[in-house]
Amino acid sequence: MNVVMLLLNVVALVLVFWQPLCSHDLKRPVSRPSDRCKQAGKRAERVLEAEHASPFEECGQLFGQEDEEMDNYVTLISTYPVHNVDYDEQQIEQQNNLNDIEFEELFNRVNTLWNETVENMVNEYITYTDSHHMEIHWRDEMWNQRWYKYLESIHADLNKFINDENLSFETRENVAEDLLFWANEDFKWFLNIVKEEWDNKITYSPEVLITEV
Repeated sequence: MNVVMLLLNVVALVLVFWQPLCSHDLKRPVSRPSDRCKQAGKRAERVLEAEHASPFEECGQLFGQEDEEMDNYVTLISTYPVHNVDYDEQQIEQQNNLNDIEFEELFNRVNTLWNETVENMVNEYITYTDSHHMEIHWRDEMWNQRWYKYLESIHADLNKFINDENLSFETRENVAEDLLFWANEDFKWFLNIVKEEWDNKITYSPEVLITEV
C-alpha cells in the first residue's frame, strides 16, 4: 500500500468514532436530499446508485448516544476552553430553557454545515471521476470502502462534541468547524489517491475499457 493511502487511513483512525448526525446519506453521492428524516444510526443505502432519486437522506437527530470509545477525545479538545459554570438551584430551570434554545440553534447550524460539506464532496467526486472517465462501479467502491468510512468517523465526532455539556456552545461549534475544515483537506488527498489507483488500474489492466459517462 502506498504512503499516501497509509496517511489517509491514519487520519481516519485518529478521529473518534461517534453516532450519526442528522445528515445526508453518506453512501449515495448523487442528486437531491430526501423529504423525511430517519432515525440516527440507521444505515442508508449505497453511494452513487443511479436508480435512487436522492443521494442523501436526512437521518434523524444529532443527539446520539454517548460513545464509550474516547481514546483520542482529550487530544482533540485540549486546545479548546472547557465550559464550567456552577448554577444556583433557582437558575437551573431558566438556564435549561435557554440552553435548549441555544443547543437547537447550534444543532441547526452544524447540521447545515455538515450537509453542505458532504453534498459538495459528492458533487466534486462525481465531476472528478467523470472527467477522468473512471468506471462507475469502481469509483462507487472507492467511495463506499474508503471515503464513506472516513465520513462515518467525522459524523460520529460531530455528535460527540455537539452533545458534550462540558464544552461551551461556542467551543462545540468551533470543534465542528475544525473537523469539517480538515475533512475537506483530507478529501483532496482522497481524490489524489483515487486518481493514482485508477491510473495504476488502467496501466496494469489493458482490458479495462475507458468510456465517457
